[in-house]
Amino acid sequence: LVLGKFTPHEMSGNLAFAYGWRNMLRVGGQIKYFEQVFNLRYDQGALDAFPGILPEHDSLKSRATLFDLGFQGGYPKIGLTFGYAFQNFGSRWAGALGPEVQRIGLAYRPVARVFQLSPMTLSYEMRFPVDRYPISSFGFEWTFARALSLRWGYHWPMYENILAEGRALSLDRWRFGLGVGDDYFKLDYAFKSDANLGQSH
Repeated sequence: LVLGKFTPHEMSGNLAFAYGWRNMLRVGGQIKYFEQVFNLRYDQGALDAFPGILPEHDSLKSRATLFDLGFQGGYPKIGLTFGYAFQNFGSRWAGALGPEVQRIGLAYRPVARVFQLSPMTLSYEMRFPVDRYPISSFGFEWTFARALSLRWGYHWPMYENILAEGRALSLDRWRFGLGVGDDYFKLDYAFKSDANLGQSH
Protein backbone atom coordinates (compact mmCIF):
# COMPACT_ATOMS: atom_id res chain seq x y z
CA LEU A 1 0.00 0.00 0.00
CA VAL A 2 1.38 3.39 -1.03
CA LEU A 3 0.56 5.91 1.67
CA GLY A 4 1.32 9.01 -0.33
CA LYS A 5 4.04 11.52 -1.03
CA PHE A 6 6.16 13.81 1.08
CA THR A 7 8.07 17.00 0.28
CA PRO A 8 11.15 17.70 2.42
CA HIS A 9 12.41 21.20 3.12
CA GLU A 10 15.56 22.17 5.00
CA MET A 11 16.98 25.55 5.89
CA SER A 12 19.94 26.63 8.00
CA GLY A 13 21.88 29.78 8.64
CA ASN A 14 24.47 31.15 11.01
CA LEU A 15 25.84 34.48 12.14
CA ALA A 16 29.36 34.56 13.60
CA PHE A 17 31.64 37.12 15.21
CA ALA A 18 35.24 37.17 16.41
CA TYR A 19 37.54 39.67 18.10
CA GLY A 20 41.29 39.57 18.57
CA TRP A 21 43.41 41.42 21.09
CA ARG A 22 47.13 42.03 20.45
CA ASN A 23 47.58 38.67 18.75
CA MET A 24 47.42 37.08 22.20
CA LEU A 25 43.73 36.41 22.78
CA ARG A 26 40.79 35.82 20.45
CA VAL A 27 37.15 35.36 21.41
CA GLY A 28 34.30 34.41 19.14
CA GLY A 29 30.89 32.89 18.86
CA GLN A 30 28.03 32.18 16.53
CA ILE A 31 24.30 31.63 16.48
CA LYS A 32 22.91 28.86 14.26
CA TYR A 33 19.35 28.24 13.13
CA PHE A 34 18.11 24.94 11.68
CA GLU A 35 14.74 24.01 10.27
CA GLN A 36 13.43 20.77 8.77
CA VAL A 37 9.89 20.41 7.40
CA PHE A 38 8.27 17.31 5.89
CA ASN A 39 4.97 18.03 4.17
CA LEU A 40 2.90 14.85 3.76
CA ARG A 41 0.05 14.27 1.32
CA TYR A 42 -1.76 10.93 1.66
CA ASP A 43 -3.18 9.07 -1.34
CA GLN A 44 -6.90 8.37 -1.50
CA GLY A 45 -6.22 4.66 -1.09
CA ALA A 46 -4.47 5.25 2.22
CA LEU A 47 -7.28 7.55 3.40
CA ASP A 48 -9.87 4.89 2.56
CA ALA A 49 -7.84 2.16 4.30
CA PHE A 50 -7.50 4.23 7.50
CA PRO A 51 -10.69 6.31 7.67
CA GLY A 52 -10.65 8.93 10.35
CA ILE A 53 -7.04 8.16 11.26
CA LEU A 54 -4.93 9.74 8.51
CA PRO A 55 -5.52 13.41 7.67
CA GLU A 56 -5.40 14.44 4.03
CA HIS A 57 -2.44 16.69 4.78
CA ASP A 58 0.15 16.55 7.53
CA SER A 59 3.37 18.37 8.35
CA LEU A 60 6.31 17.40 10.57
CA LYS A 61 8.54 20.27 11.70
CA SER A 62 11.76 20.51 13.70
CA ARG A 63 13.45 23.79 14.54
CA ALA A 64 16.41 24.68 16.71
CA THR A 65 18.55 27.67 17.60
CA LEU A 66 22.02 26.74 18.83
CA PHE A 67 25.02 28.74 20.01
CA ASP A 68 28.80 28.37 19.98
CA LEU A 69 31.27 30.26 22.18
CA GLY A 70 35.01 29.98 22.40
CA PHE A 71 38.35 31.62 22.93
CA GLN A 72 41.90 31.08 21.75
CA GLY A 73 45.12 32.34 23.21
CA GLY A 74 48.79 31.56 23.30
CA TYR A 75 52.38 32.68 23.31
CA PRO A 76 53.49 33.33 19.70
CA LYS A 77 57.12 33.80 20.72
CA ILE A 78 57.41 30.16 21.71
CA GLY A 79 54.83 28.78 19.24
CA LEU A 80 52.23 27.70 21.80
CA THR A 81 48.47 28.02 21.23
CA PHE A 82 45.55 26.90 23.38
CA GLY A 83 41.79 27.15 23.08
CA TYR A 84 38.39 26.26 24.48
CA ALA A 85 34.98 26.00 22.82
CA PHE A 86 31.45 25.19 23.95
CA GLN A 87 29.36 24.23 20.93
CA ASN A 88 25.72 23.49 20.12
CA PHE A 89 24.01 24.59 23.32
CA GLY A 90 20.56 26.09 23.17
CA SER A 91 17.08 24.89 22.29
CA ARG A 92 15.97 21.31 21.74
CA TRP A 93 16.13 19.66 18.30
CA ALA A 94 13.44 17.13 17.31
CA GLY A 95 12.55 16.72 20.97
CA ALA A 96 16.12 16.16 22.14
CA LEU A 97 18.98 18.33 23.30
CA GLY A 98 21.41 19.56 20.68
CA PRO A 99 24.74 17.74 20.24
CA GLU A 100 26.48 19.77 22.94
CA VAL A 101 30.21 19.34 23.16
CA GLN A 102 33.07 21.08 24.98
CA ARG A 103 36.52 21.12 23.41
CA ILE A 104 39.90 21.90 24.93
CA GLY A 105 42.88 22.07 22.61
CA LEU A 106 46.60 22.71 22.70
CA ALA A 107 49.01 23.15 19.77
CA TYR A 108 52.74 23.66 19.55
CA ARG A 109 54.64 24.89 16.49
CA PRO A 110 58.43 25.17 16.99
CA VAL A 111 59.79 28.60 16.12
CA ALA A 112 63.44 27.61 15.61
CA ARG A 113 64.99 28.72 12.32
CA VAL A 114 65.22 25.15 11.02
CA PHE A 115 61.40 24.99 11.01
CA GLN A 116 60.80 28.26 9.14
CA LEU A 117 60.76 26.64 5.69
CA SER A 118 59.39 23.31 6.94
CA PRO A 119 57.01 24.13 9.80
CA MET A 120 55.85 21.37 12.13
CA THR A 121 52.78 21.33 14.36
CA LEU A 122 51.91 19.05 17.28
CA SER A 123 48.37 19.20 18.65
CA TYR A 124 46.22 17.63 21.34
CA GLU A 125 42.48 17.91 21.91
CA MET A 126 39.94 16.61 24.39
CA ARG A 127 36.24 16.56 23.56
CA PHE A 128 33.49 16.18 26.13
CA PRO A 129 30.22 15.32 24.33
CA VAL A 130 27.07 15.50 26.38
CA ASP A 131 25.91 12.01 25.34
CA ARG A 132 29.18 10.04 25.14
CA TYR A 133 32.43 9.43 26.96
CA PRO A 134 35.20 12.00 26.47
CA ILE A 135 37.40 11.57 23.41
CA SER A 136 41.10 12.35 23.29
CA SER A 137 43.02 13.05 20.06
CA PHE A 138 46.61 13.67 19.01
CA GLY A 139 47.72 15.24 15.73
CA PHE A 140 50.94 15.88 13.86
CA GLU A 141 51.62 17.87 10.67
CA TRP A 142 54.90 18.53 8.88
CA THR A 143 55.08 20.79 5.85
CA PHE A 144 58.03 20.56 3.46
CA ALA A 145 59.07 23.69 1.54
CA ARG A 146 55.65 25.16 2.34
CA ALA A 147 54.15 22.99 -0.42
CA LEU A 148 53.67 19.41 0.81
CA SER A 149 52.06 18.65 4.17
CA LEU A 150 52.01 15.22 5.77
CA ARG A 151 49.48 14.59 8.53
CA TRP A 152 48.92 11.88 11.11
CA GLY A 153 46.40 11.57 13.92
CA TYR A 154 45.24 9.19 16.60
CA HIS A 155 42.16 9.24 18.82
CA TRP A 156 40.27 7.06 21.25
CA PRO A 157 37.31 7.28 23.65
CA MET A 158 38.42 7.74 27.23
CA TYR A 159 37.79 5.07 29.87
CA GLU A 160 38.53 2.40 27.26
CA ASN A 161 41.47 0.04 27.60
CA ILE A 162 43.21 0.71 24.29
CA LEU A 163 45.96 -1.77 25.06
CA ALA A 164 43.58 -4.70 25.47
CA GLU A 165 43.51 -7.17 22.58
CA GLY A 166 45.84 -5.01 20.52
CA ARG A 167 43.24 -2.26 20.03
CA ALA A 168 45.89 0.44 20.17
CA LEU A 169 47.09 -0.79 16.78
CA SER A 170 43.58 -0.99 15.31
CA LEU A 171 43.26 0.98 12.07
CA ASP A 172 40.06 2.70 13.17
CA ARG A 173 42.07 4.66 15.78
CA TRP A 174 44.41 6.25 13.20
CA ARG A 175 44.01 9.12 10.75
CA PHE A 176 46.24 9.95 7.79
CA GLY A 177 46.32 12.83 5.35
CA LEU A 178 48.33 15.09 3.10
CA GLY A 179 48.08 18.50 1.51
CA VAL A 180 49.64 19.97 -1.63
CA GLY A 181 49.68 23.63 -2.61
CA ASP A 182 50.45 27.18 -1.51
CA ASP A 183 48.53 30.33 -0.53
CA TYR A 184 46.71 30.44 -3.89
CA PHE A 185 45.84 26.80 -4.47
CA LYS A 186 45.61 23.85 -2.13
CA LEU A 187 44.46 20.24 -2.34
CA ASP A 188 43.86 18.26 0.84
CA TYR A 189 43.22 14.55 1.31
CA ALA A 190 42.40 12.56 4.45
CA PHE A 191 41.77 8.90 5.21
CA LYS A 192 40.08 7.29 8.19
CA SER A 193 38.75 3.83 8.91
CA ASP A 194 35.72 3.43 11.16
CA ALA A 195 34.65 0.17 12.78
CA ASN A 196 31.02 0.82 11.80
CA LEU A 197 31.23 2.91 8.62
CA GLY A 198 34.29 1.36 6.99
CA GLN A 199 36.96 3.28 5.10
CA SER A 200 36.37 6.96 4.40
CA HIS A 201 38.33 9.22 2.05
